[in-house]
Amino acid sequence: MSEVIECFKANILNVSDLSYGCIEFSLKCSLQQKPKESIKLECELSEILFSCKQLFYTSFRLIDLGKLKLTFDNYIHEIQANTTQKYAYKIDVRALVSDNRETFHVNFPRVFQETRITKILNFKSQGLVLPDSSELEISHVCFNIHRLRLDEPEKNDKLLVYTNFCELSYKSLSCDLISLTVGDQNFSVHRETLCSSSDVFAAMFNHEMQENNTKIIKIEDFKADVIEEMIKFMYTNEITETIEHPQDLYAVAHKYQMENLKAKCLEYLIFNLNFSNATNLYRFAKLYDIEYLMTTLNLFFNKYMKNMVDEETYRNHLSETIILENIVDILLLCTLYEKLEDVQKSAFNFVKNNISEVLALPNIINLFKDHPKFTLDLFKFIHPKN
Repeated sequence: MSEVIECFKANILNVSDLSYGCIEFSLKCSLQQKPKESIKLECELSEILFSCKQLFYTSFRLIDLGKLKLTFDNYIHEIQANTTQKYAYKIDVRALVSDNRETFHVNFPRVFQETRITKILNFKSQGLVLPDSSELEISHVCFNIHRLRLDEPEKNDKLLVYTNFCELSYKSLSCDLISLTVGDQNFSVHRETLCSSSDVFAAMFNHEMQENNTKIIKIEDFKADVIEEMIKFMYTNEITETIEHPQDLYAVAHKYQMENLKAKCLEYLIFNLNFSNATNLYRFAKLYDIEYLMTTLNLFFNKYMKNMVDEETYRNHLSETIILENIVDILLLCTLYEKLEDVQKSAFNFVKNNISEVLALPNIINLFKDHPKFTLDLFKFIHPKN
């Protein structure tokens, strides 16, 4: 039926029970843009009947949409807090209305749009005015949620002409093909595509190098599935949503100086940030010296420390990264969380082996004063009874 096809497919709230009252809704949905997001949509719908004296006491029905909010299950806002890359969310809303003759959609007058800065995004309320008619029934209200990148707005409504052309090129034959060899697998790529995607590949073919003559590039430090994903990105500007090795793909992009692919991999990683993978993401950021990512992850750790100490990988990370500059902070954490027993043992060993330098730290005396029992345990560890 046409009315079903025209509906915003994912997020439909049935409001057939709405009759001069108020209904609260809560709906879990999935944003289909890549990277995908799981979202909970909540709102309050009410219907009000009012008259207008200026129009000969004509009656109208006001469908009021209030308390609209989105709740996210990821922590993308935490990562983006210190960068220029921000995201806004736009919601188009319309009601499916029917009378005795036809069924049709009526758009709410304004598009909802807000910039996300927390896990919960609230929107201003608005209303839809309809004639007061016993023949007019509202079947449902449907929502279309769209994510916008505020740092690169031109990408939001980009035409797919280039992408479609590249997808065709990816499957087409050409005499100007280069073979990327990974083990016993070969991938054919257009030379122009390689050169336009990577300065490293471009240099190979703009100079008298072996690859320019043989038209074969041997890759020995990455797996075939990662190289295949890199090639797909060259042609489509997208990465597979369920990619198994996003950090390896970033490593490929780093080696071959593919800045767009690096950005796409980072976006995928941070949209999938959670307590269990945050520590590995920090190590990854440190390996590639992604300063803003390290800084923001440290803020993330501090904000969600109660959750992070439940993760074995994070506890191991604390034990492995003890240095003079953070020993006081780690000792303080050990006074707060019982689960950090192993971290405490590592910290005590560090103090024992660097006692003079630790005692010279400006904040160590305050820690001793504020936590006398903990200080006694430390003293006993450093000077055990014979």
